[in-house]
Amino acid sequence: MRVAELIDPISRWWDREFILRSFHREEVEAIMRVPLSCRYTLDTLFWLAEKSECGKVLWKLKVPTKIKVFGWRACCNILSTRINLTRKRIKEDNRCEACKTEPKTEVHALWNYGVAQDIWADCSIRLQKCCGGHDDVLQLMEDLITRLSTEELELFIVQAWFIWHQRNSLTQGKQVQALGVLNKRAKDYMEEFRRAQTRLSINSTI
Repeated sequence: MRVAELIDPISRWWDREFILRSFHREEVEAIMRVPLSCRYTLDTLFWLAEKSECGKVLWKLKVPTKIKVFGWRACCNILSTRINLTRKRIKEDNRCEACKTEPKTEVHALWNYGVAQDIWADCSIRLQKCCGGHDDVLQLMEDLITRLSTEELELFIVQAWFIWHQRNSLTQGKQVQALGVLNKRAKDYMEEFRRAQTRLSINSTI
């Protein structure tokens, strides 16, 4: 499914009725929050399931919807990175605010950047520094799908979400957390989410 199929050609806004018929309600709300350009552009963004199996795997992960949306946006290269802000003429310098050398793309911010690599090296899931050379997050996800279990993928996407927010805190001059604390927070977050889902499942059967 292409993104263009979800857009009303007259209003140039999301076709809510069609989206409601096609997705779960929580996914509908997440999609409707994604801003659209008022200008006509070619449909260069693919719904991930069309381009690869990555999208199907991503939306089936048992993580909060906001984190699935974050993962989708990262794979589509539409996070508010320096390189995207430069393209929109919001920023003049596309270099990473932390390393000051490489352009800040999604894959740089979440994977290639030195601090991010240290976080992954200290993570409890099977992620190694040698697993590199990816052009973007979509390519990285496709690689990790072949390496990790579903639970490890869930922890990966949650950890990536924490890394993204840690970087935003850094650029805003806020206090950042130690690497070990960040890894523990991601693990605790997933464990609490799974417990909550189990409680909901039990309550729905009573």
